[in-house]
Amino acid sequence: MRLPGVRFIPWAVLALGLATTATLYGFITTAVEKRRKETFNTETVRIHERVEEAFRRQVSFLRATSGLIAADPNVNQEKFAVFESNLIKDIGSPLPFEVGLAKTRPWGRRGELATDALSRGIQNFQFSPQGFRPEVSSVILAKDLGSVPAATPGLDLSVDTARAAAMQIARAKKGTKAAATAQVTSLSNSGVKIAPSLFLFLAVPGEPAEPPQLVYSAIQTNQLFNNLFKINSAADSDSDPAAHFGLRLWIVNGTDRSLLFEKPLTEKRSRHQEELFVLRNVGLSIFAEYQSSEQFDTPAVIGPYVLPVGGTLSALLFLLATSLRRSQEAAQRRADEQRLIAEIGRQTADGGDSDDILLEVARSVAEVFNVICRFDLPRADGSLRWVSTRVENADVLAELERDRPRLKSDSSLVAALDTGLTQRFNGYTPDDEHRRRLHEKLNIGPVAIVPMRARGRSVGAMTLTRPRGRDPLTDNDVAVLESIAGRMALAIDNGRLYEAAQKEIVVRRAAEGEIRRLNESLEEIVSERTRDLEASNQELESFCYSVSHDLRTPLRSLDGFGRALKEDYGDRLDAQGLDFIDRIRGSAKRMDELITALLTLSRLTRREITPVEVNVTEAINDLAHDLDPTMNIRFEVEPEMRTKADPRMFTVVFENLLSNAIKFSSRSENPMIVVAQAEDGTISVKDNGAGFDPRYSNKLFQPFERLHSAREFPGHGIGLATVERIVRRHGGTVRAESRPGEGATFFVRFP
Repeated sequence: MRLPGVRFIPWAVLALGLATTATLYGFITTAVEKRRKETFNTETVRIHERVEEAFRRQVSFLRATSGLIAADPNVNQEKFAVFESNLIKDIGSPLPFEVGLAKTRPWGRRGELATDALSRGIQNFQFSPQGFRPEVSSVILAKDLGSVPAATPGLDLSVDTARAAAMQIARAKKGTKAAATAQVTSLSNSGVKIAPSLFLFLAVPGEPAEPPQLVYSAIQTNQLFNNLFKINSAADSDSDPAAHFGLRLWIVNGTDRSLLFEKPLTEKRSRHQEELFVLRNVGLSIFAEYQSSEQFDTPAVIGPYVLPVGGTLSALLFLLATSLRRSQEAAQRRADEQRLIAEIGRQTADGGDSDDILLEVARSVAEVFNVICRFDLPRADGSLRWVSTRVENADVLAELERDRPRLKSDSSLVAALDTGLTQRFNGYTPDDEHRRRLHEKLNIGPVAIVPMRARGRSVGAMTLTRPRGRDPLTDNDVAVLESIAGRMALAIDNGRLYEAAQKEIVVRRAAEGEIRRLNESLEEIVSERTRDLEASNQELESFCYSVSHDLRTPLRSLDGFGRALKEDYGDRLDAQGLDFIDRIRGSAKRMDELITALLTLSRLTRREITPVEVNVTEAINDLAHDLDPTMNIRFEVEPEMRTKADPRMFTVVFENLLSNAIKFSSRSENPMIVVAQAEDGTISVKDNGAGFDPRYSNKLFQPFERLHSAREFPGHGIGLATVERIVRRHGGTVRAESRPGEGATFFVRFP
């Protein structure tokens, strides 16, 4: 019998290996991308917090100055300068380059500002710029805190529209919050441009009838925001992540945006994020644009090696499974051929010249070799007696024979009968159009005509055909068919001799002697085939050992290099990188276990069985103790159970069944396994585990078929296939019953 399902196992193994590799690669890629996004988001949050911290410190500085003015409204220039000099010791860097006090009066009352300045001991107060305007917001007190000289008393800050808008907002907030300008370019007293700067204004409580006086500070934006990035100018910039990060900040007022700070990204942009937030201490709406390049991302260490390594291992597993499948098919083919020869010997024991026997033999040959088989026996009058296994278009075959007998139309058949040599070719191409159309209906592809010869003469021929597009018969197939044809020829000839022996006793005895000789020859051939089969099994064993050794070598290398990588470079990897290494080593271990399981399954199909009486109760108790030494699972084993089986294979069967029961019961609240024996000798193993859908019970005993995911319940899908092979080789049966969540029961019956 053919085993068509076996040929798909290598492809299933390859698909499983590639799917596992693709899944692992996708997991690693996703994890790396997630890590990169987290790093980018962490950097944006850090910058956001530092922007708020920078403004908080500047506003705190202004509030301290406002407190001085509120406590001493007439503070003079000297006291103001001393206070600010002491104050900057606590604020730290960056420092504003100027701090001061400004007051606002209508144009007609601007003289009050000069009087106030004079009362504070300021002699050089002078309004600037000149020219009429509705109101004047002049500097009264000013202190320089850097290399830039402070503004001259009398300078009108409101002439700049950005500062005027910020001052208006600060007055409206009445000291609760500060107001800030966008990035502006200031002029020193000498007319020199100061680098782009930012002005902060805060109203001083008091003078409810007058516009609030404002304290202000001016700071260069580069000094304020460069501290957002930890760049060590003495080190290689490529080693600092901040060197690969860009930032733009805008102040948002309604639909208008004013650039506040810019650190451009000089490399190709990889990531981009925008954010709008409000500074709590100032009340400003800030629009931030963050950018980073590929150099900012975390490099992928393991990902590039997953696909080639996984693909290589999948290919090696595919080659192993293919070799095992071919070896199993070859062994099965030899067994089929031996059974066919024995069956033909039985069918033709009383002669093979009848149509019923010929048709029975033809059907057996057709089943084993997957062909359409036809026997042609020439009659004395030149016609043919034939039988065929063809069912479809059988009437077409009969029409061809009536139209023109095959002995006259088929030169290949005539050549086979005359020469005694097998004729092999691909299809028929008749010259006659009518016969060509009939042959098209028959769909004849590869053809082999095997002569049936006995005692040096042809008694007929065996024609074997396959449809167009199918592979022709192999040389080994033809050799076996020639042997069968010879036996059929002898059987037919012996049948004819037997008929003649009815008339002549001497001829009958000679025929009987010939039959005995043929039977002895048949037994010798059967023995020879048996020896060949045994030799093939030995070769298969050697081949499996060689392939498993060659396949395990890269697995051990993968595990060894993974361990070396973890030991030598583990301190350079984060927890996720170490987890990736553990996953690779775990996959190598699972592949090694899969190879071992496949080899075990192959060996069990060839091991000789020696049934003896087995004490089932004692064996189950020993296995339960070995498999669950901590006794976390309650076992109920029926006493005095016995059966007849090979002890070693019996242990393998119930070790797999109990291991499965323990595994699938491990998540139950009170795991329990019950082993009992029915009156007919059937042994049952029942658990209260996860169970399975009974619709898929037919898949349980197929290699690599699993009803639960490997992540939920680990395993390689070989255990129950091993159980089924062992029980079937004993001539017994195994089946399973279950419902999801209600546990499972396996029934094993040995003959």
